[in-house]
Amino acid sequence: MQNTSTTLNDCIVAWSGGVESTALLHQLVLEGRNPLVFHIQCYVNNKQANLFETHAVEQMAESYFNLDVHYIDVVLPCVKPARTSLFWRGKSYGRGVPFMPIVSSTAFNLQIFHPWIKEIYSGANALEFQWDKPEYALRNKYYNDLSKIYGCEVKYINGHLGHLDKKEQWLMIPEEMRQWVRSCTAPQSEPCGTCTKCKEREKFIDKS
Repeated sequence: MQNTSTTLNDCIVAWSGGVESTALLHQLVLEGRNPLVFHIQCYVNNKQANLFETHAVEQMAESYFNLDVHYIDVVLPCVKPARTSLFWRGKSYGRGVPFMPIVSSTAFNLQIFHPWIKEIYSGANALEFQWDKPEYALRNKYYNDLSKIYGCEVKYINGHLGHLDKKEQWLMIPEEMRQWVRSCTAPQSEPCGTCTKCKEREKFIDKS
């Protein structure tokens, strides 16, 4: 798939290189959108914690999407914060980190320099995207507060494909791309097989 559009970007997409964000990006491009894509490179103690996720993004961006990706370096905090819905990936990176606020703030900062963009997308699946859970009210308030802080009316759309489960989104990704999709943040070339992302993939994709 070649993104040959010469028009201005019309949305912002957070791309981790995992199943949901890759299926999301693929779907948006199929819909004729021209996304401004960014990927967070996380550093702990001067070492990149998600190196192989970044490798996956680089490979897919060059070989399949032909997209320019904004790679954003983030040094993760050394103090372990309280465990809430806003603080996750603690086990993968050795501590609880405010990953969702980091991604959201990065997206809004990018929007400042692209004020015509009014939509920000991130990936989620049906299990994660349950609006009746109290933590989603907290997330919505967080997004609304960010909109006020940044003085814009951006609609943060979490889960354009949120009505689909992980397997359904996996099947949306072209077969030639699937070898590059990476959800595990373990610091080795092969997925660890024990983290929550690996267990989720094993349950909903590998064994289904």
